[in-house]
Order: sequence, then C-alpha cells, then structure tokens
Amino acid sequence: MAALLKQSESAGNISISHSSSFITGLRAEAAQNGTFWSSVFTVFNSAVGSGVLTLAFCFTVAGLVPGLLAMLFFATVMGLSNVAVVICAQSCGAGDYQSIVRVMLGPKASSFMSAIIATYCFFACVGGLIIVSGVLPLVLSHLAGVSDAWYTERPVVVIIGAVIAFPLMCLKEITTLRFSAMLSLASIIYIVAVVVVQGFLHMKDAEKIEEEHGPIRFFIPSWSVLVAFPNVALSMQCQIQVPPIFNELRPELKTVRLMTGAIAVAYMIMMGLYVAIAFFGYYTFRGDTPPNILNAPYDQSVDITIARVCLTVVAICSLPVNHFPVRSALHSLLQAFPSLSSPVISQKFFWGETLSFFVLMVVAAIGIPTLNVLNDIMGATAGMAVIFILPGLFLLKGGSTSGITTGWRTMAIPFLVIGVVMFGVCVGDLVYDVTK
Repeated sequence: MAALLKQSESAGNISISHSSSFITGLRAEAAQNGTFWSSVFTVFNSAVGSGVLTLAFCFTVAGLVPGLLAMLFFATVMGLSNVAVVICAQSCGAGDYQSIVRVMLGPKASSFMSAIIATYCFFACVGGLIIVSGVLPLVLSHLAGVSDAWYTERPVVVIIGAVIAFPLMCLKEITTLRFSAMLSLASIIYIVAVVVVQGFLHMKDAEKIEEEHGPIRFFIPSWSVLVAFPNVALSMQCQIQVPPIFNELRPELKTVRLMTGAIAVAYMIMMGLYVAIAFFGYYTFRGDTPPNILNAPYDQSVDITIARVCLTVVAICSLPVNHFPVRSALHSLLQAFPSLSSPVISQKFFWGETLSFFVLMVVAAIGIPTLNVLNDIMGATAGMAVIFILPGLFLLKGGSTSGITTGWRTMAIPFLVIGVVMFGVCVGDLVYDVTK
C-alpha cells in the first residue's frame, strides 16, 4: 500500500483511502518488486473500505438470499472487470488507469477521466464526513452521558470533523499520511470482528431479537431490492488501483495469469469478510438495520465505542488523502486553458481550491443524509463508468490490440450492459430517496 500512496506524489495522481476506497492512478516510476502475496494484500486493501458498513443494510432491503446472491454476482463480475483492466494495461503498456484511457480512447478522454477523478474523490470526502456525522455523536453522547447536547447535532459534528481535517488538507504532499492505509485496514477488520462477535452474543436471545426487530426475511418481493445493488458493487471496486499493482510486479512474475490469481484470492478473502459482517449485522437488527451498521443501537460497550472511535479517526484521515487527487485533477483540467493555469500548482490555485473544496464538502455532507444515498450519487456520476463502462470500451477499442483475445472482447458488451443498467438503478434509487 505504501507503493500506491507513493504515487500520489506526482501531479495528476489518483488516490483514495479505504473508507470509501476507490482511486490511485497517475504515478511516478515505481520499483518492480511486487510478489503474488503482496499483490493479493494490496488488491484486498484497496477494495475493502467503508462500503463494508452498508452490507448488512443490503440484506435488510433485499432479503437474505438476494443479498447473498448480489454479493456473489458482483464479486465475480468485479473480478472479471479487474482482470480485463489488467489485460488492457499489458496490451498497451500502461502503468496506470488514466494511461489506459489515453491509449485506448484517445487524449481527449484524459480530460474526461480527470473530471471523473475529481467528482468521485469529492464524494468520497463527503462520505467520510457522513460517517463522522453518524458515529461521532454516539461516541460523544456516551462519553458525556448526554444524548441531546448541541455538539451532537449533525451540522455541528460535520463542521467539527472538517475543521480537524483541514490542516491535513493543506499539506502539499501526502506521504506523511501513509499510516492511514494500514490504520484503515486494521480498523475495518476490527469493526468486522466486533459486529460478528456481537452477532454471536445475540444469538442466545433470538426470540427477543425477533420481537424487537422482526424476523429474518429471506426474500423481499419489492423493487427495494435494487437499493442493495449500488452498495454491493461500490464496496468491491478497485479497478483504478489494479494497473499500478500489476505494473509493480517483479519482471519475472509480471503475467496476466499470476495477477488473475492474485485478484481471485483477494476477492475470496474479501467475500468471507463481507458475508460475515453482512449476515451478523443483519441478524442482530433485522428490519431495523441502518445504512451504516455502526449507527445501529448497540449497547454502549467498550468494544463498540472503540470501533466507533477507530472509524471516526479513519474517516477524518481519509479526507486529505481523497482531497489530494481532486486538486491534481482540477489543475490538470485547467491545463486546457493556458491563460488560467500554470504548469505547476500556484499558491493562488492551491488556497482557492482548498477553501472552495472545504466549503462545498461541508455543505454536501450536511445535505446528503446517508451513505446509501451517497453511493447512489457516486454510482450515477462516476462509479459505474470506471467499474464497468470504461473497461467495456477498452475491450471494444482494443479489439485489434495484441493480447486481447476474442473471448475477452465478447465480455465488452456484458460490461457495458451492466454498467448502463447499474447507472439507471443508481439514478432510480437516487430519485426515490429524494422524492419519498
């Protein structure tokens, strides 16, 4: 993961932490010392993030069986999408996602990619503050013994989280934040462990749980099942991180076959983690499971409080990591207007962008109510394009490129269809959330 964060040092680089877990891209030359198991860990580390917190809610809106099937389906499709990106990276000699876009789709598409990066990372920062706004009041209320104090109000908590993160957002380099990657992964694994243990402890009170929260529902015959799909898909993505991981393999190991194996192993481990937190979180709260499982009405035990504190710290640390590529992407977009930009980021641009971003981030975090709604916005604006649509276009445009077989070219249409359908689902979910 350190190698991935190192890529953020160059302009135009893409990076996202695991609380939302999405982007690393334009990169400096990296040492090719990766191994099979380091690739497994990095893929796993790139994919696992705050999306794991929404999976129990997916069972609530879809039912146990459709929720499990959706997780299995998207794990398979996302794995195939990642392999397709690796094949395209090898065939065109690209070391990052944006270079694949430039080679396969043309130079003009790079501007489109920069806009996608800025949009997605902006909403990733908003997601970090939404997590803080849901979890921090519970911690403060527990510590202060007061549940309705002014400092637990959502706007106040959002501003507190943003103000704490602001000095870190003003850093010109993010190498000092490398610790956040391992901290994020360790915290997420701890959170999963706490949710699983709590689920086990509640099993002895099955009748009480059913009386308070309702029965386990295996199927829910409703269009609400569609609400689960964007959450599941976005919790498993790491398409933009995969090309640099592949590029950093040792020369003698750098084959599509080995990388395919690494992706497969990483996703199998991830599925075990995801199914555990989804099932036990849903089992504990059934129909009352919230979009963020740590917002659920757990007893105020020490382990739950620690989990919430860890999540708050990780969410705040994610803001500068996610903000850095927004600044680089916006500067890259301004290069199309020489009179408005300079080859290097000026002080005027730096502070103007940072302050504007800060204000917009706070306003959006106050206005967007839940991670579920945020995922719909992310899927409708940038997520599905990177996960499905662009890989499909790569395979179509690279049809005559050496290394892309006929079998993989036929996968282009399914990727495009899934991407368009999921885009429609995200838009539909978003309209429903806004109008209900």
